[in-house]
Amino acid sequence: MILGGSHGDVTLEQESGGQWATVLVEHRVPTVVDLSHLSKTQARRWVMEFAEVLHRANTEPLMLVVDEADVLIPQRLSAEMYRLLGAMEDIAKRGRQKGLGILIISQRVADVNKNVTDLLETLFLFAITGIRTRKAVGDWVDDHADSEEAKAVVATLSRLEPGECWVWSPGWLKMLRQIRWLRPQTFDSHATPVPGQRRTTIKTVADIDLDVIRQAMVTTLERAQANDPKHLKNRIAHLEREHERTVRELQAERARQPETVIQRVEVPVLDGPLLARLERALQPVTAIFQEI
Repeated sequence: MILGGSHGDVTLEQESGGQWATVLVEHRVPTVVDLSHLSKTQARRWVMEFAEVLHRANTEPLMLVVDEADVLIPQRLSAEMYRLLGAMEDIAKRGRQKGLGILIISQRVADVNKNVTDLLETLFLFAITGIRTRKAVGDWVDDHADSEEAKAVVATLSRLEPGECWVWSPGWLKMLRQIRWLRPQTFDSHATPVPGQRRTTIKTVADIDLDVIRQAMVTTLERAQANDPKHLKNRIAHLEREHERTVRELQAERARQPETVIQRVEVPVLDGPLLARLERALQPVTAIFQEI
């Protein structure tokens, strides 16, 4: 399922990161999240809420792939981004016991936060031409191998052909090997356009029974929204605005109505002589009722 973006199966709302984490944890639907239509600030906030709930709620094996990691987990942080870094650190450091694995992808390793990259166990190194990026990779390699071995690997990085890759896993797989990555046989959406070559566009997409998925997830989304503090806060604010608007409308309606004028009207009442005459006139009728 594609969530968000121009080709999304489901629309991605800005404040829905935590809710969608709950959905994916409960329904285990393989999903690509496309944040390209959000600003950097919006995307980081979405990922922050997503990562926090994912780490807290997940219990089964699940792989989180973070592409363009230098944007989402940058080395240079503003004050509001430390919460996002903390969520990513939790997944990289403690996610294993919750079934979480993490794969970080970036063309600029030097710009990815070292608090996260230092926790990774396996490195896939493709061609790197940037001096600063090669130095960052060299520092990681140097911590996990002898200096001569590290220098030999780093020295080849600028000369690797497309698809050639070093796999370095000193702790987990205990391997250092140069391999060639197989090119995609299916539609390659990230292929580099070649001058004179017509760009291939996708004609059909895989069939996904979205109705079944939506029916399965709608209850989870509604429950997540109902329990989400931010959603509740927004709901309260909305109701308060509606209340204030209703009060203003009633006050305006009352102001448009004409002012009520109260007049004193004196109504004559029965005085003593008139009341005596009425009683004498009613005596025959009163006598009849008494006999009955």
